[in-house]
Amino acid sequence: MTLGQTAALPMTAVTAWELLFERMSIPAAAHATHGSMLVINAAGGVGSILVQLAQWAGLDVIAVASRVNWPWLQKYGIHKLADYHSDLTPQVQALGYDMVDYIATLYDPVPYFGAIADLIAPMGHVGSIVATDDSLPVAWLKNKSVSLDWEYVFSKSDYAYQMATQGQILQRLSALLDAGALRSTIAYNFHGINARNLRQAQAMLETKNTIGKITLQAPFDGEAKALDDIVWKDPQSYADETLVAFPSRRPDDGDRRAGTDSGQRHLVHPTGRPSDRGKDRQH
Repeated sequence: MTLGQTAALPMTAVTAWELLFERMSIPAAAHATHGSMLVINAAGGVGSILVQLAQWAGLDVIAVASRVNWPWLQKYGIHKLADYHSDLTPQVQALGYDMVDYIATLYDPVPYFGAIADLIAPMGHVGSIVATDDSLPVAWLKNKSVSLDWEYVFSKSDYAYQMATQGQILQRLSALLDAGALRSTIAYNFHGINARNLRQAQAMLETKNTIGKITLQAPFDGEAKALDDIVWKDPQSYADETLVAFPSRRPDDGDRRAGTDSGQRHLVHPTGRPSDRGKDRQH
C-alpha cells in the first residue's frame, strides 16, 4: 500500500477491532461466527473498516448510509443497504430481517435508539463509539437482555490497561491487509502537509458528510490548494485510490447528515411512543 493508504487505518481499525472482538465478544477469526449486524454510519472512517472486519468474521452486514454513499460501501462487498433518511425498521425488515444479532452505531445513538431497541435481537449486543450529552433510554433494552457496549480507543492508554494489546491488534490487521482480506479506507488525500491543508481537512470533517478517511501527505509545507480548486469526483465512480477533496457546501445541503432528517429527530420507543426527552429535539 501507499503511505497514505497505510496512514488512514490505525486509529479507526483498532477502534473497529476492539468494538467487534473485545467489547461485543465476536470471535476474531475468519468465518468464525454467524448472524447479522446492522452498522449505522457505515461509510465513515470507522464504519468503512468495521464492515470489512465484520464480514471477515462471518457476519451478514447491513449498512446504513446516505444513498449517495452506497457505491463506496459496495466497493467493500456490502450489498444490503439502508438509507438513514427514512425509518430504519421497515428498511431492515424489507431486507429479510425481523431482528439482527448485533448493532454498531457509529454516530450519536440518541436519534436511532428507538429503531435500535426495535431491531436488536434478544441477547444481542449494541455497540457505540460516540458519547452523547443526553440520557439514553437503556431500559428499552432490558426485556431483551441486550448488552450495551462502549468503545473508546484511548481507554487502554488513559488507564494503562493492557496497552500492549493494541500493538498486537495492529499486527493482526497488518497480516489481514497483506493477505488481501482488508482494504484501505482512504477516500481523500491532500498533497502537502501545511496549515492551510490542515484547516481544509478539518472543515471537511466538520460538515459530517465525508466518507472513509482523509490523509495529508508530504512534502511538508507543500503546495496548498483552496477547497474550491480541488476537483470532486462523481460519487458513483469511486476508485481504489480516490485522491480527491471535499467540494464547497452547496446552499441546499442544509443539515443532510445522519440523524438530522425529520424521520430520525425523535427518540421513539419500539411501541411507537415518543420519549419525553426526545420530543421536538433536533440534531
